[in-house]
Amino acid sequence: KSAENSFGPQPGEKLIFADALAEDASAKAKVTLTRLHGVSSEQLASLTLSHPFRGLGGGYEFPVPMIAGEHVTDDAGTGFVHTAPSHGREDFDAWTDAVAEL
Repeated sequence: KSAENSFGPQPGEKLIFADALAEDASAKAKVTLTRLHGVSSEQLASLTLSHPFRGLGGGYEFPVPMIAGEHVTDDAGTGFVHTAPSHGREDFDAWTDAVAEL
């Protein structure tokens, strides 16, 4: 595969987008998306993910919880954010609220 074809969504992959952002993200990525079904924020909040660097060494084998943050909106971007508790007050507050619930 060339780098051009290996970056971004691949045929058959399933992605989650905020409804408000899917059309714009699809156009910018120059891909056609098909909506399969909706996923509620409650369903997303119950997920635990693998770190994107898992399997590469360096201590990234830990589970990553999906957490809600009041500072995350669907008015711009992809609707997905990475939270870094040590990099800002909003991220710190979202993380500490989530940890209290775990």
